[in-house]
Amino acid sequence: MDLRKPGWAIAVLLLSGSGAAAAAEPQIAAADATAIRAIVEPFERPAGTFANVDWENAFGGRRKGAADLTRFLTERVRPTMTGMKVTVEEVRLTPVTSDVVVADKYQTLSGQTDGPGGKVLPDRHVRHTYVLRRSADRWQIVAERVADLRR
Repeated sequence: MDLRKPGWAIAVLLLSGSGAAAAAEPQIAAADATAIRAIVEPFERPAGTFANVDWENAFGGRRKGAADLTRFLTERVRPTMTGMKVTVEEVRLTPVTSDVVVADKYQTLSGQTDGPGGKVLPDRHVRHTYVLRRSADRWQIVAERVADLRR
């Protein structure tokens, strides 16, 4: 038997995975899911849940920590959102470990302007991806990425 042949390698991979007991997938307890949703579903991040966040938006903006992010959002972003409507379409929670969860929030932003009192922009279909870590029985956002999606 020639172990250097590609067919053999594929067979070994298939056979090795088929008989092995699958590792238990991490689960999210109902209380944790509720706590995480309370952090990621509102448009404004709850205070104390993103102290050390590593944040990037769809336009290349990068911020580190709650103070830097809050300053940027207050000065640049929120003035364009005063008449905006947010519709959360879906939130997906994917456990990585018992203390790390990835949350994807899909939402539509309607009525955002190009500046304070400016021209209303077309609706934006946005995905926020959050990485949350449990620390001292509390969930914290450690990373957030914002992407504009095409429809």
